[in-house]
Amino acid sequence: MYDNIWLKRVWIPFWVIQLLFSIILLASIGLGFGLLRDNRDDISDDLSDAGYDSSDVNHAWSAVSAILAVWIAVCAVTIIFDIVEIFLLARKRLSPVVAVVLNSLTTLVWLVLIIIACIGAVNSGTGLGIIWLAVIFATCLGKLIYCSVVLHRFRKTRSRGAYTPAQAESGLDPGYTAYNPAGPPPNPFRDPSRDPSPAPTPNQGAATEYYGGAPAFEMQQQQPQQRYYS
Repeated sequence: MYDNIWLKRVWIPFWVIQLLFSIILLASIGLGFGLLRDNRDDISDDLSDAGYDSSDVNHAWSAVSAILAVWIAVCAVTIIFDIVEIFLLARKRLSPVVAVVLNSLTTLVWLVLIIIACIGAVNSGTGLGIIWLAVIFATCLGKLIYCSVVLHRFRKTRSRGAYTPAQAESGLDPGYTAYNPAGPPPNPFRDPSRDPSPAPTPNQGAATEYYGGAPAFEMQQQQPQQRYYS
């Protein structure tokens, strides 16, 4: 149903970059979370020896666990949304509205995360991880822009005919296509006198057959009769 409105050469680079960076980020966060959990007791003991209260250490662990869980969830949702888009596009069921909604959510979430990361980078003085997040955010924003343009064109041309990417890229007016019920525009160089005569309607044919097919009466001259008088 929605096969002709999408360009795969636009989707595939976004999917490849976004999936690659999201999977690597998800694996890194998961690995770091696993290492922290395995060494939690040793880290807690070191913090306690440094003079931190045990309750503060537990709160810190809870905060770190929550933050990492949010990052893992965001990466997982981004990957799931990409898989859903790939599946729907393969089944020719990827609606522009669905694509805009999915990419709006991911773009908004990654925008919030990159703002938080920028604030943290300013306080800590390290901003290497922002580049990684910026790449994922750029792919989300690029897909959102592309889906929004397709949705706008799809709604604009829906009432006038079928929308195809080739038609949109060529700059042709979709109103003058084979799907236009009004037909093509008139030719200003056409000579009406050379147009073929219109075909007769059924009623006209019947009248012609009735009047034209009747036998013609020929006027016969009567020979004068000769009378013989005796």
